[in-house]
Amino acid sequence: MDSVQTATGLYAETRSPAPVMGPRATQATARILEAGRQVFHERGYAGASVDAIAEAAGVSRTSVYTYFRSKRDILITLGAADNARMQDTVMAFPGTLDRQAVAEWVMTYLEFLEADSSIYYTWAEASRIDEALRVESLHQYDKAWRTLARRIKAASGKQHEKGNEVVTGMLLMAACERAMNYLCDLHADVARKQFINGLVDLIRAVGCA
Repeated sequence: MDSVQTATGLYAETRSPAPVMGPRATQATARILEAGRQVFHERGYAGASVDAIAEAAGVSRTSVYTYFRSKRDILITLGAADNARMQDTVMAFPGTLDRQAVAEWVMTYLEFLEADSSIYYTWAEASRIDEALRVESLHQYDKAWRTLARRIKAASGKQHEKGNEVVTGMLLMAACERAMNYLCDLHADVARKQFINGLVDLIRAVGCA
């Protein structure tokens, strides 16, 4: 199993009992990672443990340590994959502000948030006590904020002032993330279609500003 190194040099030490990962080892690591996602979602970073992850994966504690040094390395491995999906999703913003095209992108982004929110919250929790995690998170978001702002302005055919890229992207992504929290976690009494239409209006208004 290859070790994971992120853009800011954050390093997850992963292990392999053999030079080449076989099917059984590949399946075991996949179960451990999925169990890690589940346990982080249920217990948060502080409440998660290697023992809990092993139990959820249906493997022994020793099996977890065969492939990962710690729960932090499991989190980094999961986070690296989720960050890559976030960047891909932002890059997929359409080259037009056509209402239907923007709505389809919004739905894709919301699906990403629903699938990966547990790691987002766990990473944010761990970042309070782990400076390397905080730096990596900020780097990934800064990249996504700038990319989204540039793609929206490019879709509008207007030139965006570079100084505003971070603010624009930050506000739009924050609006999506917080609204999803209200909708899914707090069960706000808002129809999903209405929610999506509101986000589409907001994005198109920013693009045309």
